[in-house]
Amino acid sequence: MKVKVFIPGTDIIKKAHKNQDYDIVVNGFNQTERIRYSKELNGETCRLKTLAECSENTAKTYICAFDTDNYGIIKHSAGVFDCGKLLGISDMTVAYSGSPYMPGAHGKLYDTKSGKIAVAIGDDLFRYELFKSFAVCGAEAVIAIRQDGSSEMNGILLRAYSYLLGFPILLVSRDKAIASNVKGELIEPKDDVFELVPLFEFSIKTTKIKFNK
Repeated sequence: MKVKVFIPGTDIIKKAHKNQDYDIVVNGFNQTERIRYSKELNGETCRLKTLAECSENTAKTYICAFDTDNYGIIKHSAGVFDCGKLLGISDMTVAYSGSPYMPGAHGKLYDTKSGKIAVAIGDDLFRYELFKSFAVCGAEAVIAIRQDGSSEMNGILLRAYSYLLGFPILLVSRDKAIASNVKGELIEPKDDVFELVPLFEFSIKTTKIKFNK
């Protein structure tokens, strides 16, 4: 699967087109954008509907990060749009003391036309058990999105997770996007397009144990 990364603040509705050579569009956090569920429900705003329509018109999967406001409960989130539908919204599952963000319930795996994609938000990057659960559930790739800037530790974690769990990971930060393959190597993008290759070949090992009565 080929993933095109747009820097935060880019109007992806105008930039992404049907005939371009990539399958997934990822947009990082835009600090000025917040989805208010109450306004989306009563029709005052239609951002979610617009992104869903774009996924159908361009025949691409959209993964867009934004803060969500559920009647005053603020969360770090990302929406996944595919074939004209909103498949779901993933929230950051952890929150620390003093953080303005509330945690979400659990990680999510999305079955898109591009493949089975898991989404990790914000500090979920530091939860190995979450990524391990993605692997157990059959994720072919993971898209991680953070509002903070990139760091050397981020790259180390990505390479380790990919090597240990067997799927490629793309991390989109405020200032940079990096990706790792199943060999634990960093992937070089071409025109901001990353090619994420899932691991489909597995070797099953069995062990015989004899118990003496």
